[in-house]
Amino acid sequence: MKKGTLIIAVVVLFTMNLISCKMYSKFPKVSILTSKGIDFNNNTFFVLHYSVFRKPEGIMKFPDGGLPKNLINEYYIVKYDNNTKDNSLIYKLNIDKRSLNLEAINVFENNGKIVFSIEYKIDKTTEKIQKKEFYIIDSKTGETVITTNSPEIIRNTNKQNILSRRATEQLVRFIYDYDKFGLKSPLDFMKLNDKNIKEILLHDKLNGRMHIALIYYLIKNNKTELLEKIEKENTDKYISGDIKYFKEAWTTEQLKEYYKSIR
Repeated sequence: MKKGTLIIAVVVLFTMNLISCKMYSKFPKVSILTSKGIDFNNNTFFVLHYSVFRKPEGIMKFPDGGLPKNLINEYYIVKYDNNTKDNSLIYKLNIDKRSLNLEAINVFENNGKIVFSIEYKIDKTTEKIQKKEFYIIDSKTGETVITTNSPEIIRNTNKQNILSRRATEQLVRFIYDYDKFGLKSPLDFMKLNDKNIKEILLHDKLNGRMHIALIYYLIKNNKTELLEKIEKENTDKYISGDIKYFKEAWTTEQLKEYYKSIR
């Protein structure tokens, strides 16, 4: 290969690599959304959508904002214990190229069992097929049965204590220990060096779930010096509250009150 051709090839490869690095955000974003839920026997049941992704950047934002690069995209049925304030994963939904609308998920109780009515859209080339499944959960054991038609269950529904999506989202608002919850941590998708941690906490706005996961990581791993540097440079009142939540052992109620006071 001639010297000139080699130089051109190196420049092209370098340019392509540079462009590819700018296609998606450097740091991952985290989203945790919920369906409406139901209270039964001092537990609350709902569906949780957990996603970790990189936002499109540069040319990938055209023509209509672009699509994110999914790193995790999972759905679970969750039980929240109103006594211990703990969430536990009951069942992982097998989505596999399906999409579902959390707003359209229905839930009810029947004879001690919790029933989720979930409608999927399955894309096959240009054809869209809708499928409805019923997830029937034993409220005591968590055992789950899936069926496609359960008309007798629908007919036998009684008066239910249904919670809105806004109410169930409050139950997962302060998730920070992903390992304890049984989810893969979003921190696994970034290099946990001082420079990156500072950049996210001080400059990566609208990434609240990553913020609180990183602050917990710093506290858990006794990275006191780095945390003190971040505290000195930080101007975000929400991050200040998140740090106090861990350092001063605030309750979630105290943190909520703090959030209200700075709005």
